[in-house]
Amino acid sequence: MALDWTREEDILAMDLYLRVGARSGGSIPGAGSREIIQLSEMLKKLSAYPPDRQDDKYRNPDGVYLKLMNLRSVETDGAHGMPRGSKVDAAVWRDYVDNLPALHAEAETIRLRLQDGAMRPARSETLTEDVEVERQHTETFIVNPSGEQRVAERAEQRLVLSYRDHMAGKGIRVCRKKYLPAGEVRPIFSDAWVPERNALIEAKNSDSRDALRAAIGQLYDYRRFHEPQPHLAVLLPYPPTGDRLGLLRSVHIEALWPYGSGFRDSAHGTFV
Repeated sequence: MALDWTREEDILAMDLYLRVGARSGGSIPGAGSREIIQLSEMLKKLSAYPPDRQDDKYRNPDGVYLKLMNLRSVETDGAHGMPRGSKVDAAVWRDYVDNLPALHAEAETIRLRLQDGAMRPARSETLTEDVEVERQHTETFIVNPSGEQRVAERAEQRLVLSYRDHMAGKGIRVCRKKYLPAGEVRPIFSDAWVPERNALIEAKNSDSRDALRAAIGQLYDYRRFHEPQPHLAVLLPYPPTGDRLGLLRSVHIEALWPYGSGFRDSAHGTFV
C-alpha cells in the first residue's frame, strides 16, 4: 500500500511545483528530469516513514511526478492533472497559495534542517532526551513576515534564561526536553524542564487567551511522553490577570512569573 505523503513532503512538492513554473498551466518536468530526481532523493533522505515500512518504490521519481500532477488537480479543481490526491495536498495548497513567501521559507527551512541533521528519519518508537536551554531550538517552521512571532520567541527565551539562572543559584538544573515522536521527522522541544522537580514549563510573552490556549496544548502534547506525569506550568512575564489563572488551573496547570530578583508561582513554591 502506498504511504500517504506527510505535510513536510507536500510542502517540498508544492515548493517545487511553483519554482518550476507549473502554476497556471506551466509544464511539469518529467520523472527523468533533474528537478524531480533531486526531490526524490531528498524525500528518501527525509524518510518520513520508518525504513521497515518503505518498499523499493518509496518516493521514487515516478511517484514525485504523480504528486505534482495531484497538485495540478488541486489547483484546477480536478479539471487537469491526476485527481487522486490526498486531503493533505488540498490543505497545504489552501494554507500557502495566498502566502507563497511563507511556503518557500518553510521549504527552505526543511531543507536546511535536513542538511544539518536537526530533522532525522522517522522511527518506530518515541525518543526523548535532555538538552541545554542555550540551544535555540524551536518547533516553529513558518516565518512570519511581520516579525511578531520572532519578537515573542526572543522575549520568551529571555524569560526562560532568567528562570534557569535563578534556579541554578539554588543548585537546581533547568534544561529543555527534546522529543522525537514515533513516525515523525521533526523534533519538538519544551521551553523548560526541571528534572529534580519533575516540572515541565512552557513560556509565553503574555497571558492573552490565545497564548494560554497554545501553552495548554503544548504542555499536554509533551506530557504524553512522561512517566510519571510531570507538574505543569506556564512561565509569564507577570502574574496572570482576571480569569486567566482559573483557565490554567481548570486543566491542572499553574503559573510562574518574575518577582523582584527571583520568581513566584501559584503552586506554593513547586516551581521556584
